[in-house]
Amino acid sequence: MILAAGCSWTDSNFISSDKTVKQESWPMWPEIMGKELNLKVKNVGLSGCDNKYIFDACIDEVWKHTKIDLCVVMWTGSGEIFHSQVYRKVFEDPRLQDFDKWPNIQFCLCTNGTMMTPKIQNKYDHIMKRAESFRFSIDAGDRKTYEKVRKGGDWNMLWDNIEYCYEKYIMKMDTTWNSRWAFNLLLQDDNFESLLNLVAIAETFVKPPEIYVNMLHWSEDIMSNETFEKMAVWQESHPRHEAMKAALSHPKIKNYVNISAPF
Repeated sequence: MILAAGCSWTDSNFISSDKTVKQESWPMWPEIMGKELNLKVKNVGLSGCDNKYIFDACIDEVWKHTKIDLCVVMWTGSGEIFHSQVYRKVFEDPRLQDFDKWPNIQFCLCTNGTMMTPKIQNKYDHIMKRAESFRFSIDAGDRKTYEKVRKGGDWNMLWDNIEYCYEKYIMKMDTTWNSRWAFNLLLQDDNFESLLNLVAIAETFVKPPEIYVNMLHWSEDIMSNETFEKMAVWQESHPRHEAMKAALSHPKIKNYVNISAPF
């Protein structure tokens, strides 16, 4: 059985706020996974719900079963996982301190790495050692670029945190868990030239990470449409689009990096 919890992106009874789009227009991701894996789906997703509901609905359902093949919980809008009160409440829930009942439970931890200090990693060791994968949103390949795109960020602390995680958890992962780790870069005008440097950093690890490059607009709350247009170098209308294409055509980038759209 697949157990899925989430908000409107998960709800199998989803109806858009203007009533024009209903779930029957397309299958939701839990149902797609169930069909692909040939497993029954228990979907407790609910449109408009908060993170407390998602967590409680999932855990309450988990306690009813002893045979769950896959449990997927989707949280969004809570920010950095090691800073968010929502995630910390999850990590510190006493029901998640002992996983003996569910030996196959795994987590995918997505973080910008700045709050994931050795102290925090040790505090949440029970979660860290159950990670199926680690995703570090870095958005830069060198200090100068990082300090521009992540104002207030500490480049040295970032890599101290990543190195600690790498040595304590990533290098010791059981290969039968299909464990992965990756660097993410959100492509924009002020970071595409540093991507080759990020590849060079990745290659220094004995167990090198994957690198993913994405193109999207987070939201107008984070970036105005005017600023977005200036940053969206991947759009053909951007004045530096051809320079970006030339940079991304480097053999090391083409052979190593996973880019979400071809150029």
